[in-house]
Amino acid sequence: MFNVLRLLNEREKITFKLHLLYMLIEGIVLGVLALNEFVFLKSINGSNYQLGLLFQFSMIVFLFLILINEFLKRVKNRKRLLRATAILSRLPLLLIFFFPRNAEAYDSPVYHLIYLGLFLIYFAGNLVIYPNINYLLKGNYTHSNFGKLYSYSTSLNKIVMLLVTFIYGYLLDIDNYVFTYILPITGFLAIISVYVLSLIPQPLEKNVTTPSSGIFKAVSSSIKEMKDILKTNVPYRHFEVGFMLYGFAFMISVTVITIYFYDGLNLNYSSVAFYRNAYNILAIILLPYFGKLL
Repeated sequence: MFNVLRLLNEREKITFKLHLLYMLIEGIVLGVLALNEFVFLKSINGSNYQLGLLFQFSMIVFLFLILINEFLKRVKNRKRLLRATAILSRLPLLLIFFFPRNAEAYDSPVYHLIYLGLFLIYFAGNLVIYPNINYLLKGNYTHSNFGKLYSYSTSLNKIVMLLVTFIYGYLLDIDNYVFTYILPITGFLAIISVYVLSLIPQPLEKNVTTPSSGIFKAVSSSIKEMKDILKTNVPYRHFEVGFMLYGFAFMISVTVITIYFYDGLNLNYSSVAFYRNAYNILAIILLPYFGKLL
């Protein structure tokens, strides 16, 4: 890793340091959210149907990416956009601090609906944040270093996530309602992480023109372009079909597995944390190798 750093240009060094810090803080956030669905079932006493909605929120918002992508093409100050998105989508999590800390209160569906609403807002923020991560990294990392630098940052993210998930699971076993303190802190950290991301220099672009057509016309053109790519690019079409089928299987199974952990096995938080982290251990081991391979 240190050998790679010596070979980076100044812009890559700045980007890599900020990207590392972003991934470190985001690892804490994701480590907490790894147990989010189980917290909703076990501590908040949400229904199985509501749990399905909570999980789907993190995926279904990306259906609007085509629209958001056309909007982002028209935004000149992405730094300000990222910071505004962080505050609007992450700050509402601080309301969870006022949630009750006893089981009887959660017999009311009001808290379930508020919880679902807060995380719908949270995940909606990813529509702006995730495309900007790709935009900032692709514009500042050279092609030859992208895979290596991205794998190092992601490995750090997974290590932090692994540790935080274990610690959070242990705390939840001691007090099932510790989430009322942890999630507001997580929302604050999520704002800081996006602020760090916004400090990455905006890529140098030459001859970039702002789209002149209306946004809905541009979206229509994007859909047509996607359709043409799927028709003409056979390898890409095979990849998309395979990935879509994998996505269906993943989305169906994750919610069912979480319900089985709670209703069928009656697991505690530490046990679920161990399960969640099994794939992270493999990712930590394999990411640096595959980063270099790419």
